Amino acid sequence: MLDIKKTVIDDHEVYMEDEAYKKYPMAVMVVRNFLGEEAHTEYANMLQDIVWGISLYPAMIENIEMIRRKLFDGEEEKALKHVFAIKSQTFKLMDFYNHPLRELKKEIGERSFNAIIKESTFSLVNSFVEKYVSEEGLEIHYVKKNEAIYLFSYGEYQPGRYLLFLEGICHYMM
Repeated sequence: MLDIKKTVIDDHEVYMEDEAYKKYPMAVMVVRNFLGEEAHTEYANMLQDIVWGISLYPAMIENIEMIRRKLFDGEEEKALKHVFAIKSQTFKLMDFYNHPLRELKKEIGERSFNAIIKESTFSLVNSFVEKYVSEEGLEIHYVKKNEAIYLFSYGEYQPGRYLLFLEGICHYMM
């Protein structure tokens, strides 16, 4: 446990799931020493989950701020040129435009992704391509910057009128 704290938490070493099982064979110990019904005891499950969790730690969400704020309302041409400042960070529309929210699940894993969805008011639209939308029906996009995930909703709200909102900021471990 001390080595896990030092390497994974303090030194930010990243292990894939199979690497974690090789470096920390606690789950192997469970399989070898807990047979039959004992393999499903609380202690056995805890040891397996610890090793499995090592590979998930870098993408673990620490806190989620769902702070909705309108950033733009107008013609798309102007939105493309605009620079948005959020908590000492700057963004352009193209920073997140090609990053729909569904892609984030591949980067941070299902557990962290579900935590974000649970805290949000986003709706899932299952059409040909899965997408998440805001209250206004604007598609949700994201950008990762400095140990944070910034969530934006953007799209054409009325003919020729585009809206952009900051939907929230999620802080995670790197």
